Amino acid sequence: MRVPDDCAGVAAVCSACFPDWPISADEMAADEARRPPERLHRALVALEGDTVAGFGFVQEPDVAARKGRLRMRVLVAPERRRSGVGSALYDALCEIGNEAGATEFVTEAQAADEGAAPFLTGRGFVEYHRRVESRLSLADVDPTAIGRAIDAHVDAFFASGARIATFRQLRQVHADAARRLYDLDATLWVDVPFGLSGALPTYDQYVATEIDHPDFMPAATFIALDGDRWIGISALVRHPGFLLCSMTGVVRDWRSRGLARWLKLHALRHALECGAAEIRTFNDSINPAILALNASFGFRVTAVQLRYRKELR
Repeated sequence: MRVPDDCAGVAAVCSACFPDWPISADEMAADEARRPPERLHRALVALEGDTVAGFGFVQEPDVAARKGRLRMRVLVAPERRRSGVGSALYDALCEIGNEAGATEFVTEAQAADEGAAPFLTGRGFVEYHRRVESRLSLADVDPTAIGRAIDAHVDAFFASGARIATFRQLRQVHADAARRLYDLDATLWVDVPFGLSGALPTYDQYVATEIDHPDFMPAATFIALDGDRWIGISALVRHPGFLLCSMTGVVRDWRSRGLARWLKLHALRHALECGAAEIRTFNDSINPAILALNASFGFRVTAVQLRYRKELR
């Protein structure tokens, strides 16, 4: 893949494969520029004449990384499927992965994509996990009810001393706010039932790909505090036409007290105030607590992502 020359073609393929998650050529080029140079990432394109017919990559995973584990993805323009493009990309990516010392490939596919499962299982991949995409139309949310619920939680948590602030506020008073956010995120990720375990991004990688990302919203990143301790988070990320709830979590000793709901209420109020039409989020299918919390606010499951792995011998 040549950046930026191939970005328009790659963006067209990605947007055709995931029409609800479109990406532009400029966004594609910016994402490529932000990739940590120390982490393996090789992207390939399949060309038919001057047209990008397919796109694929092999890389060290962003989360749950370990030696020998590489993430792979193969995308083919819908009108060019079943023509050998996907197979050619897959074979080329396998060769790169093998040269890099891969002992395991992981990938993902939409459950609604009928061709994905046969393509992957026919090549030795086995499903190991599922993630659920849910969406909330903010037209169905009563702002008055959200405000009343926030007030009720303020009263309920008053004696505990817990409070909620935004990352925008906290970095005005904490020079190490970025490090604190990274440490909180890393603590919470340990308990996310992601299906795989492994290393998380380094602090520098986290800052480059998360905090310094133009879609990061400091005023929509809500942090729960116990004195000076950061104990929970609910964060929204900007996307064209909607907001993505990227993380909601609470440290272990503060769970089952309603703190995650209080944080989520702040995120909903912010989304309403900024005029967003929709909030989307992803959760693990084996995490009934967060799925039930989202359902109580009116989130509806819209898609299921299947995760696959292949051990190499």
